[in-house]
Amino acid sequence: MAVSEESSSSSSSSSRPNTSNSNTNSRSPPKHNANAYYLAKTVLRGSVVLQAVCGHFRSTSSYDVVFGKMGLFNLFVNNLCFGTIKDLVVLPWNEKLQVQSPKITGKDMLVVISDSGKLSFLTFCNEMHRFFPLTHVELSSPGNSRHQLGRMLAVDSSGCFLAASAYEDQLAIFSLSLSSTGDIIDKRIFCPPQKDGRLKTARGSTNISGTIWSMCFISEDYHQTSKVRKPVLAILLNRRGSFYRNELLLLEWNIEEEAVNVIYQFAEAGPLAYHIVEVPHSHGFAFLFRAGDIVLMDFRNVHSPSCVYRRSLNFHTVGGTKF
Repeated sequence: MAVSEESSSSSSSSSRPNTSNSNTNSRSPPKHNANAYYLAKTVLRGSVVLQAVCGHFRSTSSYDVVFGKMGLFNLFVNNLCFGTIKDLVVLPWNEKLQVQSPKITGKDMLVVISDSGKLSFLTFCNEMHRFFPLTHVELSSPGNSRHQLGRMLAVDSSGCFLAASAYEDQLAIFSLSLSSTGDIIDKRIFCPPQKDGRLKTARGSTNISGTIWSMCFISEDYHQTSKVRKPVLAILLNRRGSFYRNELLLLEWNIEEEAVNVIYQFAEAGPLAYHIVEVPHSHGFAFLFRAGDIVLMDFRNVHSPSCVYRRSLNFHTVGGTKF
């Protein structure tokens, strides 16, 4: 719903009481800005925006923003969701998602998880002017159980892998490939495994016991490697009963062996770490957000990550502090 400044100004002035000609002229846009556009404020009505993502939803040349608000999401019109939205992410287009319809080819998808217990894959229909589902995947029973999948999503930059977590103790990783039957999820693995709840590490085993604060995939440069892909997922864990406030785990999914292993584990009692996000277009790097600072991490060697840079967020001081 992009409108020109000129048309928006005239329409809003018609809805207000009559003003003097001088005031009206003062609101007219300069001639050199006649082609400028802005997003009308009336796009969002009521409720609090909890998520915002951007992608090529309408076409390969468009760059659109989607807002998530409780039980609906919004691009140009409200799209109802079955349940309260917990998280939504953009699934970038890739060759594994090849479909017969040229209307879908090349466009990003929207993945939504809600308290309905379903994972929904959506694409935008320009004719209908709204998103419609390609498929729904049932992950858990409806509701808000802390131990059922349905709290958080993460997608890798290539669009080939997706992860979903519960509030505590549980997560799942999926490989994505659209089949002729319409199924998008190719393979899946639940973590920890149900048989014993333990994950292998270099020194033995561990588990996921506590609150999962955040997670993201650590991508590698797939164009420069021919080895079998083993997706790596970074998670921030507040372990139950632990002295340490933060625990960073790197989970590697060995698809051929159908196993998830912990390839790196680090715990500290420092500032609370609450969010981790991959640096866009920079394979192997991620930002770690903590209370009071941001840390740039180098995960190119996933077995031995390092801190590259730390930036203080204490804005009451002049400038920032580089450590």
